[in-house]
This record gives sequence, structure tokens and C-alpha cells, in this order.
Amino acid sequence: SVPEQLALVDEVLSNKPGDVVPDSATMRDREYFKRIKALHKAVISNVFISRVVRQPTVAVAAPIFTGDGELFGVIAGTLDLSPFERVAQNFGTLDDAGIFILDQHGRVIYSNRGAAYRPLESMANSPLVKGAEENSAAFLVDHPDARQHNTRYLASHAESGLTGWSVLIEQPLSRL
Repeated sequence: SVPEQLALVDEVLSNKPGDVVPDSATMRDREYFKRIKALHKAVISNVFISRVVRQPTVAVAAPIFTGDGELFGVIAGTLDLSPFERVAQNFGTLDDAGIFILDQHGRVIYSNRGAAYRPLESMANSPLVKGAEENSAAFLVDHPDARQHNTRYLASHAESGLTGWSVLIEQPLSRL
């Protein structure tokens, strides 16, 4: 099927010729669009809040070139990050575990802690992230729990080489 819109370098094509499309309805202000214009190669965006679904989103985008090698436009698709919400269900034996997926800047993409960690909130200075930076395997970390009681956790982490994202899991030692 033909896409409804194709964002061009200086204009937007639409399936209705002559339609005027405001910049807010294009990709021009997104960091990944600017990177493609500068680099002339495909990119995976940083996590951003989608204008449409108002949820953390990642774009995979690539340039479109003319036959002469000039940048003609950009084609992009977004990744649905909602399946991360099912991650915690797969760890049924870790009912008190905190599960966090962070972007390469230490910002929350997913947390099973609800409102305690909002999307794109930085956890870069948290004891959990600091502990992960200092340890290559499982480690112990102390920090306040939801009731503000100091608690010791067994934690572990893994990082994606492609995106730089991290998955961190912590379980209170008292629940093991």
C-alpha cells in the first residue's frame, strides 16, 4: 500500500495533491530526521513520546535518494514498545521484582513500578543504575523501597549492543 504521507527534505507529499501540511504533522523537527539529513544513512531514533499515542516510541528511519544521489525524502516506521508491559508477567516467581528498560541515556522506556518511574524519566543517578555501571554480573544494591524503608536488593542487568538500552531487574533479598 502507498503511505499516506512521505516527508521530503523541504516539503511533504500527501495522497491529496495541494494539501498544506503543518510542520507539526511531519517528521522535520524530530532528531532522527535531522540525523538522516546530516548523515545520509538509516538511523534508529532515541526514544521519544509519540504525538499520536502519547507513549514512548522509537522510529526506524531511512533516507530515500534520487537517481542522482540527492536526498529526496525519509521513510520511517515506529516500533510498538507496549509489549514491554508484558515483560513482568513472564517473571511470575519474582512478584516483587522491579523491572526497568532504560534507553542509552538512562531514561525509562518501561518500568513495572507504574507512576514511580514515568516514561523518559532519568534513572541515571539512581543506586540501581550506578550499581549496574560498577558491576558486570549480579550485585547487591541498597535504596529506599516504595514505603521509604531502606531495602537491600539483588540486582542484575544486561545491555543491548545495538541500541545501548539496558534491562535491569532487582528483587528484594527479603523475598528470595
